[in-house]
Amino acid sequence: MSYAEVANRDPAAARALDDEVIAAVGEDGLVDAAVTVAVFNGLVRSADGIGIPLDDEVLAATVDARATLGFDGYLGAANSTR
Repeated sequence: MSYAEVANRDPAAARALDDEVIAAVGEDGLVDAAVTVAVFNGLVRSADGIGIPLDDEVLAATVDARATLGFDGYLGAANSTR
């Protein structure tokens, strides 16, 4: 998880974790992690850019999970309730 956090916040700094990630999950695992970070980053930016809100059912069903994970603290969270 620390790799994903660093790669999301400071991609250049994530390079310093390459050896650690490779030791833990191999080169394919590093590629998978980097691709996952990139895809989610792109999806979030797309959703935020066009303002895709969560529907009422999903919004209600995820209240606890979003609070536990701190999702409501992200800037894009404001777009979830429009």
